[in-house]
Amino acid sequence: MKNGCDRSWAEIDLRGLEENAQKVKRICGCGLIAVVKADAYGHGALKTAKALEGVAECFAVSTIDEAIELREGGVTRPILVLGWTAPERLSEAVDCGVMQTVYDRAYALAVATTLEREKKTLSVQIKLDTGMNRIGFLSDKEGLRARLRCITDQKRMVICGAYSHLACADGVDDRSRAFCDKQCKAYADALEVVCSAVGALEYTHIANSAQAVRCGSGGYSYVRCGIALYGDGSLDEYIKLTPVMTLKTRAIMVKKLMGEVFVSYGATKAEGGTLVTVPLGYADGYGRRFSDCGIMISKSGRLRVVGRVCMDSSVLRSESDIELGEEITVFGKCEQSANDIARSCDTIGYEILTGISPRVVRVYV
Repeated sequence: MKNGCDRSWAEIDLRGLEENAQKVKRICGCGLIAVVKADAYGHGALKTAKALEGVAECFAVSTIDEAIELREGGVTRPILVLGWTAPERLSEAVDCGVMQTVYDRAYALAVATTLEREKKTLSVQIKLDTGMNRIGFLSDKEGLRARLRCITDQKRMVICGAYSHLACADGVDDRSRAFCDKQCKAYADALEVVCSAVGALEYTHIANSAQAVRCGSGGYSYVRCGIALYGDGSLDEYIKLTPVMTLKTRAIMVKKLMGEVFVSYGATKAEGGTLVTVPLGYADGYGRRFSDCGIMISKSGRLRVVGRVCMDSSVLRSESDIELGEEITVFGKCEQSANDIARSCDTIGYEILTGISPRVVRVYV
């Protein structure tokens, strides 16, 4: 067995990752900001970033700690911190040469005060709220001019970009498309205000993965993509991407029982047959929501979860013979994707990928 593959593991296809990024860039014809936050959606941030350094011009993370991990690992490309950084930690952002997002007057003033006290200069990008109402400067034109003075009056913040985020870019219904168009118009208007106040910007971006592969960059300098890089199957109508993560486990016990049986916690009543125990449970990221309904794939067919998913294991029923130690695939390069199993329990592929825990060894292939 490969190192770490004795229990459950996730195979990460770095070549597929790079090919996905190249496909996105060919469609968009602009720079790529590769989103590697949350440990690159569970794929391993440092390995992912190193694999993409030849394709992506910039990386985006959520926290200063994620940025520091990349810098300490040797990543030299520009890095944008999308989320909040405590003012007392801004010196670390300066020291590792990353760009910090500023998103409202109170935070901008806190950043400015810290930089002035420490006599340091920091590159920043302005987050504009075009309708998602999460973080960002409100983007109405008249009010925005006044709000931006808290940044433009400061000398220690170097403004190098302005961006926004789309709430419904992955929606295909009329409401979603209309809301997306409304946000894009609001961003264009707000960007005009920003540029009139600070001059031309190196980084302008609003398109996320879904918007990028459907509509391109919108004429801006970058697209900011995460899930497309990792092979999101929901975008197949527009672009054929390779699933980068394939989650696997193996049969550690196989038994044949006749008649009525009771399985796992709660003693779920089930029909007998071939029952297969695999060392994959909710502590690995395979949640209890898959109890009595999850599907896994073996070389001989589909296996269904019977009873409750446990912390460290699950029990499956097989309609065909299974060998002890046989590999069983949960999602990825098989007949079901992370999105497929997400839909079966009313969630999204993002949650499935990011939820695979660290004890599931990542094997880079």
